[in-house]
Order: sequence, then structure tokens, then C-alpha cells
Amino acid sequence: MRLSLVGGAWCGPGSVAYARGRGFVGRDRLVPSRVAQPEGTPVRPWAIAEDQAKVAASAARVEVVFSLSTWPLVPVIAGAGAVTGGAGCGVSLGERNRCRRSRRHVWRSRKAPGKSAQARRSSAAATSRKGVRSALRYYSEAFRMNGWDRKRILDSVDIADEDRARVAEVVHSDRGAVLALGHTGNYDHAGAWLIATHSIEFTTVAENLKPEAVAERFWDYRRKLGMEVLPHDGGPSVVGTLARRLREGRTVCLVADRDLGASGIPVDFFGETTRIAAGPAALAVQTNCGLYPVNLWYSGPGRMGIRVHPEIPVPPEGTRQEKIARMTQALADAYAEGIAAHPEDWHMLQKYFLADLDPGKTPPSAPATLAE
Repeated sequence: MRLSLVGGAWCGPGSVAYARGRGFVGRDRLVPSRVAQPEGTPVRPWAIAEDQAKVAASAARVEVVFSLSTWPLVPVIAGAGAVTGGAGCGVSLGERNRCRRSRRHVWRSRKAPGKSAQARRSSAAATSRKGVRSALRYYSEAFRMNGWDRKRILDSVDIADEDRARVAEVVHSDRGAVLALGHTGNYDHAGAWLIATHSIEFTTVAENLKPEAVAERFWDYRRKLGMEVLPHDGGPSVVGTLARRLREGRTVCLVADRDLGASGIPVDFFGETTRIAAGPAALAVQTNCGLYPVNLWYSGPGRMGIRVHPEIPVPPEGTRQEKIARMTQALADAYAEGIAAHPEDWHMLQKYFLADLDPGKTPPSAPATLAE
């Protein structure tokens, strides 16, 4: 079966980068919804043409965003999102509401003595507004990062000496390591810092977007930052390449805090159940590489904080699936620690907790498999 290595969605305000019009499946796939309908469903010829036009228009919007990425007003637009709560800046009302629901789960788990339910709801709403601003900041920085020089990249990161030393030891060892991140802060900034600091090329996985021109734009952006980018299709080719890189003693970075598909591992997250990607733990079990959770957050204007947790070891006992499950729960705990400290920088604008999903559309769990 196909193993999901990374969270299955681009969770920032995707409509800033490309339109998610009515009739599309997923925020980042840009695939007409009719493609996902049951086999044998009648499709009108003009409907196919309409969907093709939507895909072309979405690809054109991506080209415009990349072309205007150096436009001075891009940060102003992000700032406007902070004032309007994302309205009018490419963030839909549904996305803002989903952002608020995700934060409510966080605040529900952080019940403060003497704080009323109404006060907690107000805190969650305020944090959600900050979350939309943070997500917009990601885009205002990400599409301009290829123009940053090495000094700016190095000087704009805050990381404790202990974590800095841990990173140096990890990336220069012969063992190989998976750095597992969530949709927090700016993971492209973190990757650029890692490359600039240690003069290495790491391997990552990116969504295999449709149409191909859109995917190539995003892959090219990250490759110019110095990353080896593999298209994510969950198949044996990508998984096998990652395993080889780890056995060669290289570093793999994966965004892995969301996978609501059948291959996702159920975890307890802020007192609720969700599913996150099995890939990081599965790779660690298979290749004996190190697995290190990473938290990111914005530590100030133009600055980002990085926390690298100690290694999550492979349990000495249990079946392969049990080991993966325990390691994935430990990974979720590390993500939760970082999100609890900086909830506004968690860019989860989609339904995330299983309790918020339609029960009829939630697939049963399936064993994680990893191709050699």
C-alpha cells in the first residue's frame, strides 16, 4: 500500500498561492472534483472543459504570485490579513473557522484556574486571528526567500546552544537522521538555515501538485534554496530513495503533523484523537536512523525560533507496527509541546481532529508499510 510520508496537505492559506475554486478536491491538488467521483458517473463534456479552464486559471495565479513575490506590497497584504482576520487576503471564512476550531482544542486542554469558558473561547478566537496573520506571514516571506543572502538567513534564527549543538552532531554523523517538523513557523526558512549553517544538502518531500507546472514551480523554489526535493506520491520510489539517503548517513526533513488517510497513525493530541504521518517513525525503524522532532515559531519581526528535541529512540520491544505507533505518539507529544507554547504559529487551517470530521468519510486505520 502507499505510505504517507508527510502531512497530506499544504495547510497555509493556499488560496494566496493558488485558487481553490468550487469543484476542486483538496486545497493543494488542483484536481477537478469530477475526477474523484465514482466510476461510471456521467460527466458532461462542457463540464470537463470548465474544470480544465479552472486548472489553467489556478496555474496562472501561481505564476502571478511568484512573479510578484518581490513586490514591496506583499508584506502589506499580509499585514492587512492581520487586521481583517484574513478576509480579503485569500483566506476564506471556512478556513478561518477551521483555524478557530483547531485552537479551541488547544485551549480546552489548557484550562486555566479561574478562567471561564467564555474567556477561553475569546482567547482561542484571538489566537486564531493571530494564526491567520502568521500563516500569511509565511507566504509573504516564503516567495521572497530566494533573494535573501546567507547572512540574513543565519542572523534571523533564534536557537538555544544545546539545540544548535544537537543539530551539528546529527547532520554530521554517519548514522542518518529524520528531522520531523509540523506546519508551524516557516519550514523553508528553517531548511535554508540548516543548509547555510552546515553546508549540506538535505532531502525532503513535496506535494505532487496538479497541473505539473504548479508542482515544478514549488519544487524549483525549494531546490534553489539547496534542498533535494522528491515528489510525494507515497510509492516505493520515493520511500526507497529516502531510505537510501538515510543509510548513506544523510539528513531527511519531513513535515509530518497531519495524515488523515488510512495510513495515518492515530495519536492523542491535546486530549483529542487525530492521525499523523507514519513515515518518520517507519523510516527510523527500518534504517536505524535518528528521529528528532522540531518545533518552529516566529520569535519576533523577521525572526524565527527553532527547537530540536532529543532523539525519539526505537523501542526495544514490540512488533514493527507497535514500535511505529509508540514513536509516532512521542512525535505528536513533541509537536503539542511546541504548539502549546506558540499556538498562533500553528498553520492548521483545515479540519484536523477526527471529532471534527464526517464519521462516514473517516477511513479505518491501515498498517504502515514501507518499501525497501
